[in-house]
Amino acid sequence: MKKGNIVLLMVVWAVVAAFLVGCAGSYGTWDEQWYSDHPTTKESVIARLGAPTKVVSHDDGMQELIYIRTFPPSDAKSAMVYQIKNDQVVKQCWKEM
Repeated sequence: MKKGNIVLLMVVWAVVAAFLVGCAGSYGTWDEQWYSDHPTTKESVIARLGAPTKVVSHDDGMQELIYIRTFPPSDAKSAMVYQIKNDQVVKQCWKEM
């Protein structure tokens, strides 16, 4: 590969990386953006998934609905966590147990 092509490739890579970092800072995580564009209520999550394994309430009014799942054959556990603010889902994430 010619030296000019390598430099061009590095410049393109740097511009793409800067763009992606800028987008991540501006828009939040993909799930925060998704739930901002697709409002989902706490009640609809419970209707779809059933009662959560655990509910954690925070001082700032945020709630976490925690659904613990076990995966055979290893019995590994993980939790799907829905963060709720004002009865609306604002974020979801997986946590290892």
